[in-house]
Amino acid sequence: MLSAALVVDNILNGLARPYFRLDSDFIGRENTMAIVFTLGGWPIGASANWDTRPTCSFLMAGLVFFTLGEIFSLFPSTCTDTYGTKYATTNAGLLYTAKGTSAWVVPPPAF
Repeated sequence: MLSAALVVDNILNGLARPYFRLDSDFIGRENTMAIVFTLGGWPIGASANWDTRPTCSFLMAGLVFFTLGEIFSLFPSTCTDTYGTKYATTNAGLLYTAKGTSAWVVPPPAF
């Protein structure tokens, strides 16, 4: 079950990037992020109650990874829209440095 979950999680994470990029073209980047962050918070909270059911944990982990994939497609675009194109690569690098630092400092939730 764990092997299947890891494969499905990576596939869903990869599918989320183009999906949410296209979705943001229609409803806007900020609106897309608001929907995705709300959608991503539900399975994290629900997994605390369903941790004894393997199928529910499998589905919740897939939904978490699907909603985390949008970070890589929307954050750089939003940063460039907000601060301009002159230092777009520097700003995107700072975003990913902060993301990596937070992942190193704060342990991920246990599923």
